[in-house]
Amino acid sequence: MQRYAPHPSESREERRLRRSARARSLARWMKLALYATVMAAIWQERALAPPVHDRMQALATLAGDYIARSDTLAAYLPRSDRLSASADTGLAGALTNKLRQ
Repeated sequence: MQRYAPHPSESREERRLRRSARARSLARWMKLALYATVMAAIWQERALAPPVHDRMQALATLAGDYIARSDTLAAYLPRSDRLSASADTGLAGALTNKLRQ
């Protein structure tokens, strides 16, 4: 079996630095994915973190109002699915109804 020697101009330290930089960059993406997964779980199940879930609901309502006030953002949603705090079902209900379609 033939072994390949590393490039002579590249030192062991340079290889380790390059490998560690790549590992840090992948770790950043993994942290972001883990954070998104945890937040999605809290959004789905209030019992995991009630204060966080409640705050997420409030922020979702604010985001729905912001989208409803902005013509540019509202253009991305069909007219019947515009979200606002004044709606009877709120953001969670509107999203649930949209997913059921």
